[in-house]
Amino acid sequence: MHPVRSDSFSQSNSIGLHHEENQDSYLVDDQNLLFAIADGVGGYSGAKEASSIAIDLLARSATRISDENLLTQCVREIHDEILRRSTKLHFPNMGTTLAVTKILPREEKAIIGNVGDSPILLLRGSSLDSIYEDDSHRSRDPLSMFGIVQYLGLECDLNIHTRILSYMHGDVLLLCSDGITDNLLNSKGGKEKLTPFIKSGSAQNIVRSALEEGLKPDDMTALLVFL
Repeated sequence: MHPVRSDSFSQSNSIGLHHEENQDSYLVDDQNLLFAIADGVGGYSGAKEASSIAIDLLARSATRISDENLLTQCVREIHDEILRRSTKLHFPNMGTTLAVTKILPREEKAIIGNVGDSPILLLRGSSLDSIYEDDSHRSRDPLSMFGIVQYLGLECDLNIHTRILSYMHGDVLLLCSDGITDNLLNSKGGKEKLTPFIKSGSAQNIVRSALEEGLKPDDMTALLVFL
């Protein structure tokens, strides 16, 4: 059993253009090996509050999440709480995406879950693969950077995506807000550009490289988990 470590960084080049604060929130719980990113849905009031609610409630459930069903239950509780808060504040469509992983080191497995379009990528050797379900229009048009289909807090028939990943020593997970991949994967070089930044082990390098691309102003958060 190898130690799990992490690195995270968040910055924005969208403040003042679309909103007044970085609406991303993230969780690094190295003790319970629970990691997550929540990207508040811009364009609606309460986006930052929604992402904060998601991360706060998830953190409280860190010791409880031990399988896919319990993760699904936790995410649904977060969804219900955001809906309640949205009604109380009169903020229609207030919400957030969520990308989360709980590492089970004794089994060398990871529970993966997501709702929305915040990516989860796996780097194994030189191969970089997507291991999440993208709830946006990108599946039809990879260059479409907008048009999210579902998120926590949206009144819809919520579909929470979960899976179990068997990992290998040396694998790296990247959880990030979509500003990272929209800027780096859609730029010239695509995966070949992002992969070295993941291998460098610096979340700050990933974020700042995405900011420098300038294809899409956004809040940008990167969370690396080294397995």
